[in-house]
Amino acid sequence: MLPKNQRSEEISSETAVAVMGKEPAVARHPSKMHLEQYESWQDMERLRPAWESLLLESPERTIFLAWEWLKPWWNAYGAGQRVIALAAYEGAKVLVGLALLSCEERRTPLGTLQFLRLLGDGTKDSDSLDFIVRSGYEQPFSSAVLDWCEQHKAEWDVLALNTVPAESPVARALGTELEARRWVYWQRENAHQVVHLPNNWEEYLASLSRKLRKEINQKLRRMEKNHQACQRRCMTQEELPDFLEKLFDLHTKRWSVRHEAGSFGLAARRQFYAEMGAQFLERGWLEFWLLEFDGKPVATEFNFQFGKAYYTLQNGFDPAFSSDSVGTVLKALILRDLISRGVESYDFLGDSDPYKLRWKATTHLYLQRSCARPGSRGAWYLKLTRSAAAARARLRSFLPESARKSLRSGYQRVLGRRAAPATAESDQGSEE
Repeated sequence: MLPKNQRSEEISSETAVAVMGKEPAVARHPSKMHLEQYESWQDMERLRPAWESLLLESPERTIFLAWEWLKPWWNAYGAGQRVIALAAYEGAKVLVGLALLSCEERRTPLGTLQFLRLLGDGTKDSDSLDFIVRSGYEQPFSSAVLDWCEQHKAEWDVLALNTVPAESPVARALGTELEARRWVYWQRENAHQVVHLPNNWEEYLASLSRKLRKEINQKLRRMEKNHQACQRRCMTQEELPDFLEKLFDLHTKRWSVRHEAGSFGLAARRQFYAEMGAQFLERGWLEFWLLEFDGKPVATEFNFQFGKAYYTLQNGFDPAFSSDSVGTVLKALILRDLISRGVESYDFLGDSDPYKLRWKATTHLYLQRSCARPGSRGAWYLKLTRSAAAARARLRSFLPESARKSLRSGYQRVLGRRAAPATAESDQGSEE
């Protein structure tokens, strides 16, 4: 028998299942593949080269599944959780699928339940989470993961698969498997916006509303006339701590106007940004920008690039310079630079927000899917959650916002939810 941190199970990948009315997703080389379970970061470190190679090959190529994101996230938030990596191999140790998961206990009306999540979920820092799967292996790998869940039913109650892109081939395969096995699941969708960039700045500027074009041009001219402006990017490890302190300060100033704390009141989040930012900078992924007027920091964006995709994670600005629209100015300068470099998309991440649509963003969907085995305590919990959500939807149609806030607070207490840290992106609000 293999040790606990590296269990091996044989799975057949010969059976293909039609997904959403499309052609069956068949593995290119149907054969036997085996699943190994890892439960320590030391073991996962040995898996890292194959993990990185698979990520670059797979359709789920997103920075949020990279070691440089997930390990710092774990170091900051992983206390009280257990890490589980399910790796599927074919042939001579060829990695074809990887499910990176964490497990933690939560108190609920049904007692303490074990929640199995995608690694990185639960703190509202990560987006675009998924299984990492070689193209063509989505169905057999999804089946293998659910087989593992059924064989290890004592180790979990609810499987939460959140912020998965709706267009994910793995999401479609998993949906088919859940239906076939008659698992109980509750699924929601939430929107996020992505700007798909053209080949030149003039074309992009022309696509914006007349009002925004006018604002950008006026504020850029005003900046050049009234200030000695400097746009700086963090380029060295020595600069990073100072850039981070300016981000924390500008972000807090911005939200203090609304009498809110913002995202960086949590020491864990500050730790996460410092460690993740250092690793991204080393890999050449970090795009951390600061706009200064006359030597004074007025706006900042903490962004990163992975391949042709660009992500904006967090921002801040000095409310004393709101009349200069410093947030808008910095974003316009960044977008102009990205277009000149051939970057294809600017992803706002987080939830939907009207201000993002001003930048000619298109709406994409994330799936929030929680599931459990039929007849289990997890299934009863999901039924309770689904019923409560339906009741809230009915009340929402006629209750004022103040009453809805009170009900939300009570609902979270009933379900035993921890107060979630402020989201890294959905709390951005307007950028001015």
